[in-house]
Amino acid sequence: MIRVRELVHTILYDKKEMYNRQHSNEELINALNLVLNFLNLALINAGSDYIIKEKDVSLRNGKVKLPDDFAKFRGVENQLYDGKIKIVGDVLYLDSNETISYYYILDKIETIEDEIDLPFVFFALLARYTGGILDGTLQSDQLAAALSAEVDKLNSSNTSGPIIRPMQFYV
Repeated sequence: MIRVRELVHTILYDKKEMYNRQHSNEELINALNLVLNFLNLALINAGSDYIIKEKDVSLRNGKVKLPDDFAKFRGVENQLYDGKIKIVGDVLYLDSNETISYYYILDKIETIEDEIDLPFVFFALLARYTGGILDGTLQSDQLAAALSAEVDKLNSSNTSGPIIRPMQFYV
């Protein structure tokens, strides 16, 4: 979890505004929310494990309402499940009660006391790109491309397995 207060202090320090503030908390939170929205979309599109939730669903007449933070269906946790899976609007249709996994939408930051539901590895990334939005060096289209590239690099480092080296042969 990333504390917004610590993130704001880092951004202010980086901008040399610790004692001579030019940006209000509201401006900082709005810029953070913009970066967080683009980061959330990049993580969803990349299929990142950082934003996956699981939920046990209890069906009524073969259907259940999707969670409010639902963004994209990932799968059914039961490996033997071979029934139908259908999503129409905000309703999920299954053949039996199951545990589903899905990509979720991160909560919007409301106050400086909030926490962001991401690991600390994203702290510097959020600080850097929020600072770029605040000082005008980054625009929304540049932000989307840059965050997608960062997430792709992060995902590839998480998914690549260990380096397999051949056994040494001695005679």
